[in-house]
Amino acid sequence: NLFSYIFLQVFVVDSSSSDDDVDLAAAELKEALSHPSLESLPLLVFAGKQDVNGARNADEVRTG
Repeated sequence: NLFSYIFLQVFVVDSSSSDDDVDLAAAELKEALSHPSLESLPLLVFAGKQDVNGARNADEVRTG
Protein backbone atom coordinates (compact mmCIF):
# COMPACT_ATOMS: atom_id res chain seq x y z
CA ASN A 1 0.00 0.00 0.00
CA LEU A 2 1.55 3.27 -1.14
CA PHE A 3 -0.07 5.23 1.69
CA SER A 4 1.81 3.24 4.32
CA TYR A 5 4.98 5.16 3.34
CA ILE A 6 3.46 8.63 3.77
CA PHE A 7 4.19 10.42 7.04
CA LEU A 8 3.20 14.00 6.22
CA GLN A 9 0.94 15.76 3.76
CA VAL A 10 2.03 18.97 2.04
CA PHE A 11 -0.51 21.08 0.17
CA VAL A 12 0.52 24.14 -1.83
CA VAL A 13 -2.02 26.86 -2.61
CA ASP A 14 -1.45 29.67 -5.09
CA SER A 15 -2.65 32.53 -2.90
CA SER A 16 -2.94 34.82 -5.92
CA SER A 17 -5.35 32.52 -7.79
CA SER A 18 -8.96 33.28 -8.57
CA ASP A 19 -11.70 32.47 -6.07
CA ASP A 20 -12.82 29.57 -8.26
CA ASP A 21 -9.32 28.06 -8.25
CA VAL A 22 -9.02 28.42 -4.47
CA ASP A 23 -12.46 26.84 -4.03
CA LEU A 24 -11.37 23.94 -6.24
CA ALA A 25 -8.15 23.55 -4.24
CA ALA A 26 -10.16 23.50 -0.99
CA ALA A 27 -12.45 20.80 -2.40
CA GLU A 28 -9.47 18.70 -3.51
CA LEU A 29 -7.86 19.05 -0.09
CA LYS A 30 -11.09 18.07 1.66
CA GLU A 31 -11.36 14.98 -0.53
CA ALA A 32 -7.75 13.99 0.15
CA LEU A 33 -8.17 14.44 3.89
CA SER A 34 -11.20 12.14 3.87
CA HIS A 35 -9.11 9.17 2.72
CA PRO A 36 -8.82 6.75 5.67
CA SER A 37 -5.07 6.32 5.21
CA LEU A 38 -4.42 10.07 5.18
CA GLU A 39 -6.93 11.53 7.62
CA SER A 40 -4.70 11.17 10.68
CA LEU A 41 -1.48 12.45 9.09
CA PRO A 42 -0.06 15.91 9.84
CA LEU A 43 -0.80 18.53 7.20
CA LEU A 44 1.42 21.41 6.14
CA VAL A 45 -0.17 24.06 3.90
CA PHE A 46 2.02 26.48 1.96
CA ALA A 47 0.43 29.65 0.61
CA GLY A 48 2.63 30.42 -2.38
CA LYS A 49 3.01 33.67 -4.32
CA GLN A 50 2.60 35.84 -1.22
CA ASP A 51 4.71 38.46 -2.98
CA VAL A 52 2.09 39.01 -5.70
CA ASN A 53 0.02 42.16 -5.32
CA GLY A 54 -3.50 41.24 -4.20
CA ALA A 55 -2.58 37.76 -2.97
CA ARG A 56 -4.55 36.32 -0.07
CA ASN A 57 -2.83 36.51 3.30
CA ALA A 58 -2.47 33.46 5.56
CA ASP A 59 -5.77 34.07 7.36
CA GLU A 60 -7.65 34.35 4.07
CA VAL A 61 -6.10 31.11 2.81
CA ARG A 62 -6.93 29.38 6.09
CA THR A 63 -10.59 30.38 6.05
CA GLY A 64 -11.05 29.89 2.31
